[in-house]
Amino acid sequence: MDIIKELEALAFDLRGLKATLSENKRDADRGLRFDNSAYLENQSKDFRLAHLFEGLADAFHDFDRRLDEVREIEERLLDLIDKVEYDTIAQTARKDN
Repeated sequence: MDIIKELEALAFDLRGLKATLSENKRDADRGLRFDNSAYLENQSKDFRLAHLFEGLADAFHDFDRRLDEVREIEERLLDLIDKVEYDTIAQTARKDN
């Protein structure tokens, strides 16, 4: 078992997740700025609400996907902890024999 490689893979996935979250935040900000522009252009409330709810639905789905990614990374981390604990116990048992 190469713990360092597994930790590096987890760190890589976390960096990717952070980048995706930043992109999702920019998308939400873009939606808010669009609403502000639409307001300044005297667009109807129905038009603005339709676009806001569309953006909200997109954000909801993005959030759900990111939550799944966090769960997956957490699972892999917990598996790695179990492996390390098992290896530690196995090494201790070998030393005692």
